[in-house]
Amino acid sequence: WSIIRKLSYVTTEGISYGIVKLFDPDDNGVKVIRCSDVLEGYICTDNIRTVTKEVSQEYSRTILSGGEVVVNVRGSLGGCSVVPNDMSGYNIAREVAKISPDASIHNKYLMYYLLSYCFVDYRTRHLAGSVYIGLNIELLSSCPIPFPELFEQKQLAEHLDKKCSEIDSLIAIKQQKIEKLQQYKKSIIYEYVTGKKEVE
Repeated sequence: WSIIRKLSYVTTEGISYGIVKLFDPDDNGVKVIRCSDVLEGYICTDNIRTVTKEVSQEYSRTILSGGEVVVNVRGSLGGCSVVPNDMSGYNIAREVAKISPDASIHNKYLMYYLLSYCFVDYRTRHLAGSVYIGLNIELLSSCPIPFPELFEQKQLAEHLDKKCSEIDSLIAIKQQKIEKLQQYKKSIIYEYVTGKKEVE
């Protein structure tokens, strides 16, 4: 595979971050994705904030249309996801960067690369000694990236979708077992400290 020297070379409009200050929420306004919403491979909509349409329009360059890749550059580093099409019209906050891949790079492949140890290592090496832990746009834009043929990128992304789904299912099963064991542990403690059971 060839290596693209800079991530910015395969974007349609560079990389940018969004709204600096969200101000008060507006129930009839525009939904805004923050770093707490961007997790590993998906965007959580449980606590989405809003801003007025006027504030969002001031940051029109980061209004989403779906298909972009968003990545946390401040706060909880490590979150990265492809923006679903049904989030078209959303905007992003300052701690989230928007990457608009061009036709030469598959958005899911880019997402998986930014979630990989390769990118984590790049980020860690360049942030070593930094007082404030955060990715700046220049650092993100300058990230090198392996560049297989587009059909291979799609194959890799589809394979990782399948494998990650299988792993997530296993994690969910294990998590249920852990929760049941924690409940059992609490009930055992309760029964002994309240005298319902005696030590033999």
